[in-house]
Amino acid sequence: SQLRGNVTSAPVTIATGQTARNLSPLIEITVLAPNGEKSELAAQSFADSVIDAVSGYTDSKVKLLERQISFDTAQLTRIDQRIAASLEQQAEISAATSVPITERLLAQQSINSNLAVAEAQRLTVQQDLNTAKQLLSLAIEVEQPLLVQPPSARSTAATSRRNALVVGGLVGLLLGALA
Repeated sequence: SQLRGNVTSAPVTIATGQTARNLSPLIEITVLAPNGEKSELAAQSFADSVIDAVSGYTDSKVKLLERQISFDTAQLTRIDQRIAASLEQQAEISAATSVPITERLLAQQSINSNLAVAEAQRLTVQQDLNTAKQLLSLAIEVEQPLLVQPPSARSTAATSRRNALVVGGLVGLLLGALA
């Protein structure tokens, strides 16, 4: 209740004047309180509330991308195992001199076909993995809300109505005395 009317939030703009545009999603929260520590705590609380309110989408996106990266990594491991097994079969067939040459050639052709498919799958999964890693980096480094600067208290000049009237009266008295 003490903060009612003493809290403001405004977007941080790059330029001033008529061409001022909000090019960044930065928000400045200002809390006016008689005690610096209370104003810092209030500003921190407001900042935490704003971050919690707007971070749901990014948090979900990060979790989804992390699952995608885990899936792609596991899939690459399985493909690599299939490729290694095919290469081992290929070496065994090449060394099997007791098998007729025509059967060895047919087996080699089949293995080569399996290797070509596995390599194409590996390339696709690797591209998916790279894309997911880039999107995860973007989500964490750019999209995820964070507190850029911790709250800090600073003194401000008293600008109450009473103080403004006193200062205005003194200035008027001085100007009247000089005239």
